[in-house]
Amino acid sequence: MFQCQNQNLDEVYQEHCEQNLNSGDKLVNFILRIIILLISILSSLFVLIIIKKSKKTQFWPFQLIFMQVLSELIDLILALSFTINSSCQPNVCKIIAYIMHSNWLASLNFMLFQCFIYFCLIKSELLFNYIMNYLYFFISLLYLIPYGLLFYVYYDGGFGPSGWYLQNGEFNFIFCGFINKHLVGFWIIPVSSIFVLSIILSVFNFCYWNQLKNRKGLKYPALRIQSVILFPLLYSLAWVVNFIIRFFDTNANNKNYCPTEKMNMYFYIFYLFLNLGFELHLTVGAILFYLIYRRVLGIDSLRKGCQKGRQQIESVQLYLSDYSNIQL
Repeated sequence: MFQCQNQNLDEVYQEHCEQNLNSGDKLVNFILRIIILLISILSSLFVLIIIKKSKKTQFWPFQLIFMQVLSELIDLILALSFTINSSCQPNVCKIIAYIMHSNWLASLNFMLFQCFIYFCLIKSELLFNYIMNYLYFFISLLYLIPYGLLFYVYYDGGFGPSGWYLQNGEFNFIFCGFINKHLVGFWIIPVSSIFVLSIILSVFNFCYWNQLKNRKGLKYPALRIQSVILFPLLYSLAWVVNFIIRFFDTNANNKNYCPTEKMNMYFYIFYLFLNLGFELHLTVGAILFYLIYRRVLGIDSLRKGCQKGRQQIESVQLYLSDYSNIQL
C-alpha cells in the first residue's frame, strides 16, 4: 500500500482484496461490524413484526413508520452482504451503494413526511385530507425520488468501495458508499435539510398539539405527536457524527484511501466506536418506538393473549396426561 499515490483505484481495490482479513485489526473490525449490523437488522425486524402483528398498518402513521423501517432494513441487509469484500467487487459495490443510499434517503423522507402530516393536521385540515386521499401516491413518490436524485452520482462514478482507517493507518474497505465530491451536494445537504425541516416541524407540532384537543372524532392520545420529536433529534445526532467522519475519510479523488500515520490507541478506540456505533441509533430508535407506541399497538394485550394461549395449551396437555394415566 506504500505505492498508493501512484496507483489508480482499481489497483488499490485489487491489492486490498488480496490482503482481506490478513491482520487481527481487520478481523476485529469485521466481526464487530457484523455483530452491530445484525443487532440493527433484528431491531428493524422487531418494529416491522410489531406493526404487522398489531394490525395497525391501515393507519397512516404506522404505514409511514413501516415504510421508513423497511427502507432502513434494505440498506442494512445490503451493508451486511458487502462488509467483507467491498474492494473485491467494485462494480457490484457501486450498484449496492446506489440502492443502499437511495433507501436511506427514502427512510428519512418518510420521517419528514410524517412530521409534515402532523403539521397539516394541526394547521390545515383541507391539506391533510388531500394528502390522505393520495397517500399511496405520495409514499411511492417519496420512495422513488432518492433513486432519481442519486442516479447522477452512480452514473458519474460517485459510489464505490469505502470504509475507515485501521490503527496502523491503512484504509480498510469494509462497505460501499460515496467516494468523491458528490458526498456534499448529493448527501450531506439533502439529508441535513431533511433533518432541519423535520426538527422544525416536530417542535411546532410539540408546541401546538393542544389545538387538536377539541377536534371531534380525533383520538389525540393515540397519535403521540409530542414524542415524534425524539426521532429526528436522535437520527440527526447520529448523522452529524457520520457526516464528519465520512467527509474526511472517503474522498478517493484526494487519495484519502492511502495509508496515513499510525493512530494513538485511545483515539483509535474512540474513532472505531463512532464508526461502528453509528448503526446502533436504529436500535435506540426501535426501543423508543416500543416505549412510545406499545399501548397504542396493543403489545401488552398481545403479550397477555400469548400467555393465556400458553396456559390453555398447558391445561390441555395436563388433561391429556391425566386421561392417559386413568386409561392405564
